[in-house]
Amino acid sequence: MVYLNNIKIRDELEYKLVLAQQAEKRERAKLNLFQPIIRCCQSTHTNIHSTADRSIESFPLNSPNSLSIDSDFR
Repeated sequence: MVYLNNIKIRDELEYKLVLAQQAEKRERAKLNLFQPIIRCCQSTHTNIHSTADRSIESFPLNSPNSLSIDSDFR
């Protein structure tokens, strides 16, 4: 019988299972470290789009300030 990080291991298959579980825990821990960064990026992305949408909506197409292809590009 062998011990791996205070876990009693009976055979090679159980040893591989314990190693896989520990690797999975490490990967989950890494992902948890990045979650705040991911949420921040998603929030910033959403804010950029909502700001752009509001800007477009507040600029009427038929206003005196809107571009006219006929007059502006001849």
